Amino acid sequence: MTAETAAKPRPGTGCVVTAMPTLDPRSPVAASALCETLASETRLLDSLIAILRQQRDAATRDDRATVADSVFAMQRVLHTLAEARRRRHAIYRMLGAPEHDGAPALAAALGETLDQEPTRALDALMTAARTLANEVEVNRTVLRQALAEG
Repeated sequence: MTAETAAKPRPGTGCVVTAMPTLDPRSPVAASALCETLASETRLLDSLIAILRQQRDAATRDDRATVADSVFAMQRVLHTLAEARRRRHAIYRMLGAPEHDGAPALAAALGETLDQEPTRALDALMTAARTLANEVEVNRTVLRQALAEG
């Protein structure tokens, strides 16, 4: 762990903010925290994918109750996903990576210091995110079609 000791005043507040210490991305603690956070987020994306597929199936069967249930299930998962993303952003800050530029920015910022296990977890998260985006597009089409047919 390295410590940044420079304290900087926050503009307009008079408060002094001490920079958060950064972790070495090769440390077992950092790698473990990063892997667990990425895996958790991947599981949540996989849950959303499953819900979208159930929703699509229900829409094609004109099962409105299941479609409505899927909307509430998605809301619960999305709330939990927001918490997982906050945890990931905190880890990004500790690793000195840009927190709001997404998973690819972490790989770019850490480069070769990123071990194989976190790299695999990061790849799994990005794959799940791409799959989720595709499923959302398919559901939009199916739901529009179902609405148009009444």
